[in-house]
Amino acid sequence: MTWRESRVVARVDSHYSKLRFARSTGCCKVRRIVNILRIHIVIICLIAAAGCAMDGEQQTVETELRDKESTIRHLEKRVTESEQLLADQDREIETLRSAADTTRSTTVAKVGGKSSTGFSNVSATTEAETAWGSVHSVRIHKLTTGVVKDPAGETHSLNVVLQPLDEDNELVKVAATLTLTASTISADGTPNPLVTKTFDLTESRRLWSRGLVSSGFHIQTRLSDDQMASLQSDAAGKLLIHAKMELSAERVYTTSELILVK
Repeated sequence: MTWRESRVVARVDSHYSKLRFARSTGCCKVRRIVNILRIHIVIICLIAAAGCAMDGEQQTVETELRDKESTIRHLEKRVTESEQLLADQDREIETLRSAADTTRSTTVAKVGGKSSTGFSNVSATTEAETAWGSVHSVRIHKLTTGVVKDPAGETHSLNVVLQPLDEDNELVKVAATLTLTASTISADGTPNPLVTKTFDLTESRRLWSRGLVSSGFHIQTRLSDDQMASLQSDAAGKLLIHAKMELSAERVYTTSELILVK
């Protein structure tokens, strides 16, 4: 074989090798594309299946939410009806107490006097049969009464716990008309009213709460910035709390407590 013939054979071999490489490379690319398409198809199938499952879960959640909303509306209706019933009962109690006060005053006038407690012996027995008739005094719970900050530390509230007591200083749960007054004390000892709140019978029922430390009427009043500024300007740093609990026209109890504001 001549030199020229050997060069031609070498060129043919080279072109053939390049052609085989190109064919093998093209097949690899095709295989890669096919594999990628297969992966995409699998992902699409999974997404579709997940979408169907999510639709089913969404429908279940929506059904549960509708049921809960219906239950909440039913409970709110019952609460409204109960509050209306309590309000009607409170008005009836006030009417009965007023009638009892009138009867007691008439009886005392006929007898020509009254006992040291201010009530006739005839009506005292009937009155003692009711819970409000056993109330002897009222006090402010010192440990749970004071000015506190909210958890965020931006606002302040005045917390007062008022406790009705019987003759043995035992707690008595009653409904009453409550009046609360908080005052700062000036240099000459004159009280300057800072907060005044009044609660009727129905509202006092909502204020009643039992706790580990204290039970009674838990009254919480938010203090404005101006009220806090007035309180902090007091050199003594004391707050006079005056509370009045009215069971009827002739059954009014008052108490006062001087608390230190830190």
